[in-house]
Amino acid sequence: MSILKTLLQLHLASDAQAIIHAPYILSCINPAVLEPSSHLPKWLARINALIRSSKDPAAVWAGLTFALQTALCSKSIMIESSSGWLTAAMSILLRNEPLPTLCAAIRLIRTIFSRAMDVNEFQRQVCLPNVPKFSEALVNLVQSTTVTDLRIYCFDTLTMMISLHPSLHRQLQPSIAQASLRFLDRNSPDPINHRILHAASKTYSVLPVTGGKVAAANLWRKSVQDTLQSASQAIRSLRLTFEEGDCPPTDPLLDIPLNLDRLQSSIVVLQDLLTSTVKRPFQAPLGQLCHLASSILACTNDTESKGQSFDKTRRELEISALPALLEQGCVLVKTLYVSFKTTITPYSTRLLNYIVFQLDVATSQKLRAALIQTARILLENSLSLFAEIPLNRFLRVIFPTIANILPNSQQADREEPTLTSKKGKKRVRGYEGEEILRRGQEYTHRNYEERQVAIEALKVLPILLLNPSVSAPLQSLASRLVISLSLTLPQISSASLSPDPKFHSTLINLVHISSKQISHGTSGTLSKTLPLIIRQLDRVDDKDVFQSDFDILIHPRLPPLLRALPHFESLALWKAEESAAEAETHRNLLDNERERDIPLTLPIPGEDIEMQEPAVNESIGPSPEPRSTPTPALAPITEASSIPPMMEPVSSSLSIPPRQVPSPMAALASPLYKPAIMAEVFVGEEEAGDSELPNIDVDSDSDEDSPGV
Repeated sequence: MSILKTLLQLHLASDAQAIIHAPYILSCINPAVLEPSSHLPKWLARINALIRSSKDPAAVWAGLTFALQTALCSKSIMIESSSGWLTAAMSILLRNEPLPTLCAAIRLIRTIFSRAMDVNEFQRQVCLPNVPKFSEALVNLVQSTTVTDLRIYCFDTLTMMISLHPSLHRQLQPSIAQASLRFLDRNSPDPINHRILHAASKTYSVLPVTGGKVAAANLWRKSVQDTLQSASQAIRSLRLTFEEGDCPPTDPLLDIPLNLDRLQSSIVVLQDLLTSTVKRPFQAPLGQLCHLASSILACTNDTESKGQSFDKTRRELEISALPALLEQGCVLVKTLYVSFKTTITPYSTRLLNYIVFQLDVATSQKLRAALIQTARILLENSLSLFAEIPLNRFLRVIFPTIANILPNSQQADREEPTLTSKKGKKRVRGYEGEEILRRGQEYTHRNYEERQVAIEALKVLPILLLNPSVSAPLQSLASRLVISLSLTLPQISSASLSPDPKFHSTLINLVHISSKQISHGTSGTLSKTLPLIIRQLDRVDDKDVFQSDFDILIHPRLPPLLRALPHFESLALWKAEESAAEAETHRNLLDNERERDIPLTLPIPGEDIEMQEPAVNESIGPSPEPRSTPTPALAPITEASSIPPMMEPVSSSLSIPPRQVPSPMAALASPLYKPAIMAEVFVGEEEAGDSELPNIDVDSDSDEDSPGV
């Protein structure tokens, strides 16, 4: 028995049965079932009866759904039955029908208009007269309905229809633009709906194609100019008390949120306009776009008045809106660099200066993450910048964020709690697994924003190290910090970093990328960091990645530099090997941290730290002042067994006077995480001068004492 015959007799005998068995009927319809047969005309007649004659909206929905499935499975049947289905579906859009029925009718019509684009006769007879009617019905439906999902679906359908049939929408361009700008101008104090905003923006951004190949560029340029003017006006309204002139008598409680929404809408429209598809290339106003981005990123909370009187309430509201304003500026900058790539490089230095300045004074973690991500996209999509000042300043700003990942003294105090009594201090006896039951467990990166700041800082670090404008002392400190993280992170529990279990592995992967990049340097750097990198590569699951990275390390593609002294990175693994410039830079960073009241990471005063150095018999005393020393010759690594083991505690007693505020930047100078890398021990000049020389007997005759002479 034919499947269509069974469906017609048992499942489509009445409207109620068709509604109940609709899921099963849809699962049975496929191209093989719709092959020509005696039951196919009856199937089409039953569908038309459900759509036209039924008074039950659910039955009409079932008929539209069956017609859609038939059109998707058989193109020939859709072309033959399209006239009747379009007439019935268009009449449904003009009536007040339930939401499922309206959506089913729209879905059927857009399928008919888009599925037979290669049939010219079908386009001439069916699409040419009906597409404008369908789009006009969608515009009326957007303006009349209050259902959010229906509005979004109508905007998406309009975007699709304009892209497929641009010339047929030339007369409807003003009405479609007006319907889109109703949700983009933001004249009402209602909260913004981001879904409708993005849907209306996409529809507005495809309207320039209705002008054809010649006029499309002018329409696109006019849309960009109008959007830029709207964004500039919104920025001026958000900074009235910071500019010269009197403030207009408006309510700041309504005016500032509305202008923030207008600025966000303008930036969303610019995103869609810059990523829209055009038939011919045309010139974009890159200078005006960069000027708009610069004007947003240059906004500050400078409270100095220029003699004009202003409303203090408005001033406070404008200051509170500054983080949201800067976030929109970051979105605009990222859009510009993704769209224009290296073409925007001449503006990169100025934009990077603004970003670094805002990052230096920003306190919101969400804003800091957005600024660092924007700077990373800027550096990735620009040519190599020869801007030493902003790059070095940017690297200094992100140092505390990266160093904060390392454990500090407060975490060590929490690991060994003490209990004070009359007799003195008693050590609390801890039990295995007790930390799981503690309620007040503290994380170093509890919030999502804090984790994003750390991740973005580690992502941008290798990009900064590739730039030749970064100073040598900062590259040295960055290399030491990366190696400290490489040694420390595998030994830190993921539960102490963040409640997110994936955060720990993400940090290890990012540090692994930076450490590999440091190793791809000169032969001196490679010989010191090769054991560490090999141990990290051994943890990689992808064997192809492991083999390729290992080959690059063993067989570098670039020859070593011919210099009298080794590369500066090979002198940067220990504090005792710091040069004068490195020590001065390090002290300046620590001073800046104390001024910003960021907790410092220092060893616990009076605590004995035991470490074991492999194959070292002599002990080197701590150096009172950092000084530059020559690098000893390094033994070549010939066997896998010569790779030193992971870091182990070393015996060394440290007594450091207490400081006012501890800082994570001191982790760079602390010997708590000394890299376990092979290096020969050498004796200093003073030590070599005080050592006793063996006595030489001048009167002795070696020839006479030697046997066999």
